[in-house]
Amino acid sequence: MNYHAKLTWKQGLSDNVVEHHDGVVSMLATWDGYRVDLESISSIKSSWLSFRDALHVLSDKYPDLLVEQHFYRDGDTEVIPAYLENHRKNIVRGKDLAIPIIEGTAENFSKVAKTNTVALVVSYKPKKKSIFKRQSGHDDDSVNRLMMFAKDIRSMLPGILIRNLDVYR
Repeated sequence: MNYHAKLTWKQGLSDNVVEHHDGVVSMLATWDGYRVDLESISSIKSSWLSFRDALHVLSDKYPDLLVEQHFYRDGDTEVIPAYLENHRKNIVRGKDLAIPIIEGTAENFSKVAKTNTVALVVSYKPKKKSIFKRQSGHDDDSVNRLMMFAKDIRSMLPGILIRNLDVYR
């Protein structure tokens, strides 16, 4: 069996769920909870503990789903304005000296600013009803199962987004 027949998309089933050629259905969720630029160590740890706890609870509730975690870095145009705002409002003294330094640093880093993103690919392989007949793996229950997971994870992790198929591609 070749790569295309096994691992690529067959069709979109909803705005967020896709069926693959092997009958698996999946969706993509992204979480920006790992933004360490302006956070304290305790805040970062708290974010990751929330993430870990949510996945633990959901793995018990949805043992039939497979959750792949991907971590990637992308260029980010929002980091620099947040950096400037945070540093300008927290200047204690020497404002005349500090502001040009902060603005110069921001300008330098604006070309290389990155954001860390956690992406979850959530997959479900429906059980086939017959071993003698090749069937499409999807049905309404498959899409509903993934969307129930999406609703639960959104309630547990602020900032998680269920992405549409254009972003998923």
